[in-house]
Amino acid sequence: SPSTIVKDYLREGESYSVTEFRERARTALRLASDRVRAKYGYACSRALDELAEIERRSEGVADPTHARVVVLEID
Repeated sequence: SPSTIVKDYLREGESYSVTEFRERARTALRLASDRVRAKYGYACSRALDELAEIERRSEGVADPTHARVVVLEID
């Protein structure tokens, strides 16, 4: 499950700058996808879709260094 690796990089209840959140999420979700690829021979589309959504949403943030993201839940 991608959430297993994500929990190594993000913590529920923690606050991150958008920049830090994006980097942590990018690393975690790429690792999760790579783990699925190693085991099953194909990337994890759920992890990659989530990453694409994070990238898309974070592009519109005016000041990503100071804007904050709070992780409410990781499922």
